[in-house]
Amino acid sequence: MMSFTRRVELSCTVSDAFAALHNPEVFQSVSKPFLRFTPLAPTVFPQRYESGKSYVVRARAFGIFPLGTQEINPITSSDADRSVFTDNGRGLSGALGVMRQFHHTITLEPSGHGPTVLVDRLEWDAGFLSPAFYVGFRFFWWWRHTVMKRLAPGWGGPQD
Repeated sequence: MMSFTRRVELSCTVSDAFAALHNPEVFQSVSKPFLRFTPLAPTVFPQRYESGKSYVVRARAFGIFPLGTQEINPITSSDADRSVFTDNGRGLSGALGVMRQFHHTITLEPSGHGPTVLVDRLEWDAGFLSPAFYVGFRFFWWWRHTVMKRLAPGWGGPQD
């Protein structure tokens, strides 16, 4: 099993960031231009991802090259101290289907000095291909966090 963790501060509240993680439009925005997703089951993206529901998407690199299908299966929880968004989905076909295990957890907590701290942990096992995925995942996660930092101030009301 391979893994890495990234930490970033977002200029929004924990509740605003948590709401954004449930929004399929945000999911698509932080993935472009590298990955594009088409909903398969259901055939349209929901207004909001619901904890415990399964969503199947087709992924394409740069909107052109097929990568296969993927299940998104969010499990979410929130309390006074933190909010957690875990994707228990998995690759179903194509290059995404070579993943034996895929576990993605985003934890949101107040920083204590204003911004929200997002801790993003990814674990995967693609057998002997696992190291090949490492570089792509690291770059893609860096990109996602860069876009999240840019979008976060617009996710909610004014900051204190």
